[in-house]
Amino acid sequence: MDRWEDKDRLLNTMGYHHLHLSHVIEAAGHAKRTDDVLFAQVTRDRFNAIGFFDHSVFDFGSDSQTMTAERERLWGIYERRSSMGMRPGGIYVANLVATSGHSLHHTGVATQFARIISSTDPKLDDLSSRSEIFSTLPHETVKAMKLKWHLHYMDLGLFDKATATFHVLKYGPT
Repeated sequence: MDRWEDKDRLLNTMGYHHLHLSHVIEAAGHAKRTDDVLFAQVTRDRFNAIGFFDHSVFDFGSDSQTMTAERERLWGIYERRSSMGMRPGGIYVANLVATSGHSLHHTGVATQFARIISSTDPKLDDLSSRSEIFSTLPHETVKAMKLKWHLHYMDLGLFDKATATFHVLKYGPT
């Protein structure tokens, strides 16, 4: 079994999202898969379109040593963008990938989130500790909270079911 089968390899190695552009929305809320995809670099504040590719960008060539023309074109764009502004002969390290197949950057973010949860969670049952965490809120609001851990996109926080309010504890990567 290919351990990469369930992962978005190009997102994990390049940091590029791929978007299927369709007017048809499936029951799950996603755009219907199309042969044409738009690759983009997406951050909290920016959307940089990289280019349009056909779906063969996800395929290997006839053997594991070759790439399809679309895949080769995407890698060429990625390498040019990654080394932009560097002196000739300079060295750069692109997105590192952990042995799990995930971006090393995102693995680090997950570790930070786990530390926040493990250090904060024991304090949530104690009203005085909870009041310190939510020091800007009125005491009665803090007392009535019904909290659960929640990720809102890539931001970690606590969702208060009593007021339907999300409190960010750590903003995710940009």
